[in-house]
Formats: sequence, structure tokens, C-alpha cells
Amino acid sequence: MMFDDLLKQSGLGDKGGDLMGMLTQQLQDRGGVQGVVEGFQKQGLGDQAASWVGTGENQPVDANQINGFLGNDFVQQAASKLGISPEMISQAASHLLPGLVDKLTPDGKVPENNDIMSSLPGILGGLLGK
Repeated sequence: MMFDDLLKQSGLGDKGGDLMGMLTQQLQDRGGVQGVVEGFQKQGLGDQAASWVGTGENQPVDANQINGFLGNDFVQQAASKLGISPEMISQAASHLLPGLVDKLTPDGKVPENNDIMSSLPGILGGLLGK
């Protein structure tokens, strides 16, 4: 799936890219892909997170599950910054996060270098079809 498709699925239009940047920073702050997987495992959603890392189809998560992972503070701050409702943030993130983790793990495993920011230029290039 291309980056543009992910952003269209978010339903946020031009604000989807801003939310993607915020999510990327959140993932970095939470320990990269490994931190995401562990966080979802703690919520009983390990199968979903494993599907994003693996090479098969990504299992979906809903807005409440994303909210539980990201936390109310992040959702409220993102909503305030982007000028949209917290519900829209959670819904959009439920589409963006699985795709982002999927693109960060192209070989079906968590990378040893868990620094998302250093991987991002190559990932975005791939998502953009470059």
C-alpha cells in the first residue's frame, strides 16, 4: 500500500500527513517497533501487532484499541493541534498505525536498529513509490 493510500484511508485529507508525523514520533518515543509490539501485547492485542510485523495481511484495530495504546493525552493533544475531534484522531490512527508498522518491518521481523527516525526516509520513499 502506498503512503497516499494510507493517508486517504485516514479520512483526514491534508492533515493525515501531520498525524503520521505525530504517530511516528510517538512510536520512536515508545521504543520503536519493539515497543509498539510489546504495548499491544500488554493490551491483549499481540496477534494484531504480530500481523503488522509479519508478511501477511494486517489485522485491523479499532479506534478504542488505538486510544488504549496511544493514551488519552496524546489523542487530545493531536486533536487540539490539528483542529479535529479526538474521535477522528483515534479512527485515523487505527488505519495509519498498522500500515506504518508494516512498512517499518518489510522482512517480517522487528529490525535490530529500532530507530524509526533513521529508517523513515527510506520507508517514506517506498510508501510514495520512489
